Amino acid sequence: YFDTHPDELLKCNELMLVTAANKRLVELYNTGNVDNFIKDHDKIFKDKNIDRFKEQLLALLSGSTALQGENTHYTMDGREIKVFTQLAIPPRCRDNWAKFLISVIDITQLKIMEEKLKKRAHFLELVSNVGRLINRELNTDELLLTTVSSISEILGYYNNSIWFVHGNSLI
Repeated sequence: YFDTHPDELLKCNELMLVTAANKRLVELYNTGNVDNFIKDHDKIFKDKNIDRFKEQLLALLSGSTALQGENTHYTMDGREIKVFTQLAIPPRCRDNWAKFLISVIDITQLKIMEEKLKKRAHFLELVSNVGRLINRELNTDELLLTTVSSISEILGYYNNSIWFVHGNSLI
């Protein structure tokens, strides 16, 4: 039904009545004060997270009483933030959905660092792959013989009289 009537999801969102918010929530969404958050809470939901809202609503309709997950929300000035939300219906409200308890944790910086780490891991994987390709293409025995031969010519020694020392090992 919601796939063919997406406007109904927005109506469901508008039906939610926020009755309380703490100072940190007001700061996170940049609403200025609790009254503004309560009045304008529906503005933090945009098209990007309407599918997530639909999933949550369907889960609740299927009997779930607690949900959690990562979401994209927006501050009142339009800045995108990443949040981890937890929703629970108190036992006395499970029949009528009169109240929901919702906690929101700002994970924006965590997601930014996670993306940087993914890019860094991808770069290191590329470097590793190049190293493997070079190593596979480069015949180290042949390189060593060529190097020894060149040193022999420069120094005037025979191949069998040059020794390489690496740590405590004779190469």
